[in-house]
Amino acid sequence: MGNSVIRNCIAAAIPLLLAGCASGEILGKDATDAADKSFISVSPGEGESIWIRRLYDDSHRSVKLEAPGIWVSSGWFEIEYFCTSPKNRPGAIIIEEDNDEKPIHIGKGHNYRLACDDDKPFLINLVETQ
Repeated sequence: MGNSVIRNCIAAAIPLLLAGCASGEILGKDATDAADKSFISVSPGEGESIWIRRLYDDSHRSVKLEAPGIWVSSGWFEIEYFCTSPKNRPGAIIIEEDNDEKPIHIGKGHNYRLACDDDKPFLINLVETQ
């Protein structure tokens, strides 16, 4: 009796654990009919580039993010970014040859803003907006 209860608990927990690690889907610029969608707004400045791809996608297909942004489902994504020109440090000479990457989690039905940091190079911020 005790082993079957443990097996049932483990079987019930596996889908929940896998859902927490699931990659999100990139829905595109016009996903108004998608249920439970989220929006990531971007406005890359001069010298800034941001790409998004599904976190657990072996194809490594990325979509370049352009203003005003993109609709996605909830889940995990990999952000690849090139942020070398902090707005509050206009005279800084920063040399970076490689892009940086960062995993992000997007919640269902939320709006976010993704932007390079105004003060620090090589840093990107994901902020939930209203």
